[in-house]
Amino acid sequence: MQTRYTRPDFEQTPGLVGVPRVVRVTEELLPVDDHKTATWLVSKIAVGMLLLTALLYFFIYVGLDATRYWDNQRACEFQHFACDGRLKRAWQYECTDDGKISLQPSANPDLPQPFAFGETLMDEPCDHELTRASFWWFLPLPTLILSAVVLPLGLFRNNAHRTTLKKLLLWTPSVPLIIFQCFFRACILLSTIADADDKAYASIMAVEAIVLVPQVAVFLLMDSLRHPTPQLRLCYALALLLRFFVAVVTRATYEYPVEQYPLLPAGPVRDAFMGAGSASKQSSLASVDWTIMMMLISSILSVINYPSEMAVVRLRCDTKGYFNWRDQYLASMEVRAARRDLDYADHALWLRAKLPIWLGRQRESLREGIERMAASMGGMVARSQSRLVPRGSTTRRRAVPDGTDAQCQVQAAAARTTFEHSSAHLSDRV
Repeated sequence: MQTRYTRPDFEQTPGLVGVPRVVRVTEELLPVDDHKTATWLVSKIAVGMLLLTALLYFFIYVGLDATRYWDNQRACEFQHFACDGRLKRAWQYECTDDGKISLQPSANPDLPQPFAFGETLMDEPCDHELTRASFWWFLPLPTLILSAVVLPLGLFRNNAHRTTLKKLLLWTPSVPLIIFQCFFRACILLSTIADADDKAYASIMAVEAIVLVPQVAVFLLMDSLRHPTPQLRLCYALALLLRFFVAVVTRATYEYPVEQYPLLPAGPVRDAFMGAGSASKQSSLASVDWTIMMMLISSILSVINYPSEMAVVRLRCDTKGYFNWRDQYLASMEVRAARRDLDYADHALWLRAKLPIWLGRQRESLREGIERMAASMGGMVARSQSRLVPRGSTTRRRAVPDGTDAQCQVQAAAARTTFEHSSAHLSDRV
C-alpha cells in the first residue's frame, strides 16, 4: 500500500498537478470563499481609484495650460526668493518697486561675479491671479489617499503572511531603507511650505509626498499577501515609475526657487553636518528621488513581467542549493498529487461499494412498509365486513360490496410490483 502512495507514475488530473492539497481544494473543488472575494473587490476598487487619480492629474495639467502656469509659478517663486523671502539676498539681487530684479554690481570689477541663481527668471513677470489656480491640484488627493492608504488596509487584513512580512521588514535591508528615504523626502517638502510664495501648491505637494510613503510601503509589502492582487500591484508599479521619473527629470532640468534654501537652517546642527546641511533642498531631493528610483527599478520590472509573483524577497542560497531544493520540492509535490488522486479514487471506490448495500437496505425497509400497509388494509376490510347493526334497530345490516377485499389485494400487489421494478432499474444503473 505504501508503494502506490509514493509512486509518481500515475495518470495525473489536469490542472491540479503539483499543487498542495489545501490549495487544490480551495481553488478547484470548493467555491471561492468570502474573504478572497472581498480581497478581489477591494483591489478592483483601488485600481479604479488609481486610474481616476491619473485621469484627474491629466485633465488638470491640460486645463491649466501647463507651460504658462509653470513659468509663472517659477517667476513668482523667484521674486519671493530674491526680495521677500526668509533669507533676503540684498547683497546679490537688487529689487525695484516695479517688480524688476537685477544683479548687484561687484565692488571689484576685476573679480569674477558670484554665482547667481535665476538669471533666466529676472525678466519674467508674476501673475498672482494665475497662482490661485493651484487649488485645482487638491482634487486628486482624496482618490490618491483612498487608493494608497485606506483601501490597502483591507488587503492586508487576515491576508498577510507573518513570516514573509518579517522577512521583508527585517531581513531585506532595501525595504526599510526605501521607506525611510520616502519619509525623509516628505520631511524636506514639508519644510518648503514656510519659504514658498504659493503656499497652497507647496502644501499639496507635501501631502502628496506623505501619501507616497504608505504607497511605496504597500507596493513593497505586497509580497506577503496570501491572495495576491496582480492588477493593483501592476498599477502601483507603473504609477511609482512615472512619479519618480518625472521628479528626477524635472529637478534635473529646472531650477525651483523654493528649493534653493539650505537643507538645514543656520546653527550648530548645520555646522556639525556642513557637507549635507549646506546643500540645497533641490539637490537633496534630486539625490533621494534618484536613489529611490534605482532601488525600486528591479522590483518594478519584476512586477511588470510577473505581476503574480514575489518581486522583493530574495532567496538566500547559491545555484546548487536552489536547484537541489527545487528538485526536492517538485518531487514532494508529485508525491502529494499522487496521494491526492489515490485518496479520491479510494473514496470513490468506497462509495461505489457502500451505495448498493445502502440501496438494498432501503429497498427492504420499503418492502416491509408496503407489506405492513397491505396487511393493515386487509384487516380494515375484514373488520368492516364483520361489523353488525346494533340490536333493536329496524334497519338492515350494512351492505359491503363483494369486490372490496379483492380490489385492496390487487392494489397492494400492483404497488409491490411497481416497487420491485423501480428497485431493479435503480440497481442496474448503479
